[in-house]
Amino acid sequence: MAAAGRRWPPPSVSSVKEKLDDAAAENAAVAGGAGDSGNGASTSESSPAVAVLQIDMDCWGHSKMVRKLVMDYPGVDKVTVDIPARRVMVAGKFDVQCLELLLQVRSKKKVTIISAPALAIAGR
Repeated sequence: MAAAGRRWPPPSVSSVKEKLDDAAAENAAVAGGAGDSGNGASTSESSPAVAVLQIDMDCWGHSKMVRKLVMDYPGVDKVTVDIPARRVMVAGKFDVQCLELLLQVRSKKKVTIISAPALAIAGR
């Protein structure tokens, strides 16, 4: 009796590599705008804003908590945490100042905005 959810026979290595290559090409097309033959205005509107925040993180547990807090914030698409540099890079369409305040209150750590798009800081 086969376990639920398992496919038999297992997929071949080449088919898995093809799927990974297709997914990587699709992600690159979405992120970089490759394959978009439209004007530059449409890609700038659809590309998410990237903000860099500095927060006092001491360990992996703090970074995990910060990542969860940021990912739960509405409008955030992607979060990258750099523990040694104590920085959090956030991509999406969100209010940077509100996110900074949320992180200060919820994590009880000092948070500083390092860089953010002018549109995100100005408040839309």
